[in-house]
Amino acid sequence: DGSRVDEKTAFRLLDCALEQGVTFWDTANRYNGGTGNAEVVLGRGSFTESFPLFGLELSQYEELFEEKLELFTRLRSENPVTWNGSTRAPLQNQRVYPPTASGELPTWIAVGGTPQSVVRAAHYGLPLMLAIIGGEPARFAPFVDLYKRALAQFGRPMLPVGAHSPGYVAATDE
Repeated sequence: DGSRVDEKTAFRLLDCALEQGVTFWDTANRYNGGTGNAEVVLGRGSFTESFPLFGLELSQYEELFEEKLELFTRLRSENPVTWNGSTRAPLQNQRVYPPTASGELPTWIAVGGTPQSVVRAAHYGLPLMLAIIGGEPARFAPFVDLYKRALAQFGRPMLPVGAHSPGYVAATDE
């Protein structure tokens, strides 16, 4: 049905993502109503130790994320993309394969504590995922308010807001 990839292709895609600086994936086979299709959660990350590992300069932190996010949002539409930036090679009429069943890869922007990241999610018209690593969840309420105001200012419809917080639930899923 075009929504699954074989293991060899999956490893090629992961290798390519690593080469571009992606250092974290959060997927689960129960997303999207149990269909097995994954969603992407993109965020700048709270740890910068991986920059030297991938030959990146920490001084480019903001530029790298902004440019890769802009490219990703264009590619996720599954239409051919011609793109040119300053942190990677240009693309000419490129598509992403395999296509998804829905025609667009579900994508969220993860935010851990900066208002700029909240506004960025609204600017790109992507749902907001609050990455609550620790502390009281209530302290993230102002980010939800800011997100709703920013969506309105950008003329975008209201979008979902989720929360991700690590925790132990059970030893098995049974």
